[in-house]
Amino acid sequence: MDKPNTGNSLMVLPADIDERVSNNLRILFENQDAFSENTMSQMFSVIRSWARWCEARGKTWLPGNPVDVREYLLHLKNDLGRAVSTVNQHQAMINKIHKHAGLPRPSDDMGVSLGMKAMRRRAMHAGEKVSQAIPMHVEDVFRLADLWEDSDKLSERRDLAFIGVAYSSLLRISNVARLRVRDLVFRQDGSAIFDVGYTKTIDEPNSIAKVLPPEVACWVYDWIVMSGFSDKPESMLFSKVDRYNNAHPGSEPMKRINIEKLFARAWLALDLPHQPGQRYRTWTGHSPRVGAAQDMAMRGKTLVEIMHEGTWKRPEQVLSYIRNIEADKSVMLDLIKGVKRKK
Repeated sequence: MDKPNTGNSLMVLPADIDERVSNNLRILFENQDAFSENTMSQMFSVIRSWARWCEARGKTWLPGNPVDVREYLLHLKNDLGRAVSTVNQHQAMINKIHKHAGLPRPSDDMGVSLGMKAMRRRAMHAGEKVSQAIPMHVEDVFRLADLWEDSDKLSERRDLAFIGVAYSSLLRISNVARLRVRDLVFRQDGSAIFDVGYTKTIDEPNSIAKVLPPEVACWVYDWIVMSGFSDKPESMLFSKVDRYNNAHPGSEPMKRINIEKLFARAWLALDLPHQPGQRYRTWTGHSPRVGAAQDMAMRGKTLVEIMHEGTWKRPEQVLSYIRNIEADKSVMLDLIKGVKRKK
């Protein structure tokens, strides 16, 4: 049986690879649609890096020897200065390719698992923190609306509609980018509703519905009319606008790099300063989810309510977004503030 093509010469499978492993990888590569585009992109990026490291040292990347995997992860941290979160991602993706190949996960080896635990403790003691996307708050969205909702530039109308949908629905940008014109139903009260059949954590048809408030629905409606997409229900809702101010119906979602540029333009439009020395210097595609989670927390919404709105399955990610807000709700803070000292 021919070995599956991994798409990179450095990722050629060893000649003596087990036929079962080869077949499992073939199934994985033939069914990439089972995963998000971002997940597959991350996996290929990590595996290319791991394969290059192995080739330079005469080692085999699959199956990976746990001793080599541990050395590679330490190399990322100690030699290249990568953040622990980045090293964790490399570990996870190396585990993923092994799991789908039907091989033992390298991190199940005690040397690898303890090595990563020690790395996390050292990073914690050194004050290393996980970077977080700069939040986009509801006030920011409406400041953009003040600038763009009457614009003659189709790109600004599209960008405002995209940002409005991303913020009010808390959908990941990949889900927003997959919306088609036909997906939205505009209602008499000015709102709009659409079904979301697939997210990172939900893969059942018509499992959730999202409602856009009238303000956001209006931005989307105006974009559809101005772009000429009203009679093109199969077009992607958000697509290319050329330099001559013409919108082009799309059959494929906007590319992630173009969506990230959209958020960077929004940051610049409000004349906000770059954040020097930080991983994130402007808003990114994740900014609306972070900002919306914080806005809900500041308005007294519960963790369960926030998780429901953002389709989060585990609380850890949400808590990392709202930790400073929750800290201000400390019972001990109220207790100490309430003590009147005698002078």
